[in-house]
Amino acid sequence: MLNPTYIQNDAMIIAMDRAVGRMHESLEAHGLVDNTLIIFLSDHGGVVQKKNKPAWADNGPVRAGKGTLWEGGLRTPLFFRWPNGLPAGETLEGTVSSLDLVPTLVSVAGGEVQSDWELDGINLLPYLTGERNAEPLAERTLFWRQNAMWAVRSGSWKLIQDRGNNPPQLYNLDDDPREATDVVNAYPEEAARLQETFDAWQGTVESPRFGWWSEIGPKVE
Repeated sequence: MLNPTYIQNDAMIIAMDRAVGRMHESLEAHGLVDNTLIIFLSDHGGVVQKKNKPAWADNGPVRAGKGTLWEGGLRTPLFFRWPNGLPAGETLEGTVSSLDLVPTLVSVAGGEVQSDWELDGINLLPYLTGERNAEPLAERTLFWRQNAMWAVRSGSWKLIQDRGNNPPQLYNLDDDPREATDVVNAYPEEAARLQETFDAWQGTVESPRFGWWSEIGPKVE
């Protein structure tokens, strides 16, 4: 007997795939497909557990999924297609964020990001075209905060505060992409550096304006 959860999930994937196909066909019919930048990504990893129901997705070797700040919740596919503007079949090695899309699209449209916009992302276009070496992307520092949960990644190091009252945990994602072994006690200086970096960043952002979901931990005003 087929599981209704799997049927619903597969149906959503099929519907999305067909919608992307119709969009591509329309661009092609109007002679626009070669000079249109198409970006495909997910805003979070797949749902691996929903209460007592079976997992909806398989996020591969990485830990957990949607609703968490583990790699299974943060790592997603990201594809760019622009025949007239980007080389085909290339892979951009490095750490990027969906926050990079706004400055990238401003650049694609011929504009220039102004410093007073205070955007968190960077323009990926010179890295995508090969104009710039992508190695610096691997050393970026990125931040996440979801109410009581937070994480900071700098290069291969990641410090994460998960749900509950457990202290922050430290992982080296190059050595341990599954986030299986907390090395905070082995590298206390690295953990302290990342904690200081996160605290400094957090002092620059306002409190969340969105609603509250009680299952993710204590409410933080």
